[in-house]
Amino acid sequence: MVNRNRHSRRPCAGFLVRCVALGAAALASVATPARAQTATGGDVAIDVRVAGDGRPGFVSALRIQTGGFARVVVGAALPGATPQERRASALSLLGRERPAAVVWFESPGGAGRRALYVLGRGPAGLRTEVFLAGRESSFDDDRELALKVRLALDAIAAGTPSPRGAVDEPEPEPEPEPELEPELRPEPPEPPPPPLRMRLEASHTWLGAHAGLFLPLGGPQLQSFVGAAAGTSWTRSFGYLAAYGVVSAATAQTDETEDGTASAWELGGRLGARVGVERGPWRVGGAAEAGLRVAFASGETAAGAAGDDVAYIPALYALGEAMWSPFASREPGWRLRLAVGTEVSLVRQRFAVNQRDVLDLGRARPVVQLGVLYRLP
Repeated sequence: MVNRNRHSRRPCAGFLVRCVALGAAALASVATPARAQTATGGDVAIDVRVAGDGRPGFVSALRIQTGGFARVVVGAALPGATPQERRASALSLLGRERPAAVVWFESPGGAGRRALYVLGRGPAGLRTEVFLAGRESSFDDDRELALKVRLALDAIAAGTPSPRGAVDEPEPEPEPEPELEPELRPEPPEPPPPPLRMRLEASHTWLGAHAGLFLPLGGPQLQSFVGAAAGTSWTRSFGYLAAYGVVSAATAQTDETEDGTASAWELGGRLGARVGVERGPWRVGGAAEAGLRVAFASGETAAGAAGDDVAYIPALYALGEAMWSPFASREPGWRLRLAVGTEVSLVRQRFAVNQRDVLDLGRARPVVQLGVLYRLP
């Protein structure tokens, strides 16, 4: 009896051990199929591409959620300036390195929140899933995102629909290889040259003094004069442009007849402009002036009676000029000027004694000027 009872207890203990082992195996078989199916043999690596902000909390949470069946690999940010270009880079990485999925962050439209993209390939083809994420990393947000990525990976591997709004995409067709045949294209026409435009540089002010002669053409005698000028000049690479004013005084002209004697001296004022080219120390150009001559006349008859008069004579001037200076055109300094031209009076002025013309100032006469200009600093 004693021996029989001792031997009967051993089979009961062995039976209990077998039951526990079978229960553990059953539980293991229930818990592991999803991991084995998702991990496809345990060789799958999930490549996480974070767009420059580096969220280590999310990476740690993802490793916890996928521990035991997948490997999380952190790489550089996806190349590309736009979300479309970065998605193309993720697709290229998916085909080149064969991970289960590529995960990266985007900032759509620069908004305050971010978006987490999951791109993977399963039995149903490509699948993309997008989850909203906080702008900054936090423990709760990173853990929730990691759980969503885990569920998305299971759905991608199993080829089942995802309640998170995943979208199946067809496999991209390979791009056709470009033809190697040369293509003849006409050369584009050359653009027309830009129009020539005159752009004036900074202006500078100058002063001048000159002396000259009015030659006796239509007048009774040679007449000399002196004058002063002031103006502003603008220089350019091809030459110069100037605007100025002149005041002058001329010596008296005298004429005598049997009826009496008459003489007249003059003051004048005029405005002018000059333009020309510049080559080294030389400037060559032309000037045009318009002004007013004021003639102060006095006369005396043969009998000794005297009188005086004032005449206002509008006049035009056309001059050719040449200037020379040892200084650069854009530096302060003096410049010699020689001008030759013609004075044309719009009114022919005559002075009479006893109703007889004695002094005729003429209509036109040649003029010669020699002067000095000084550019102020």
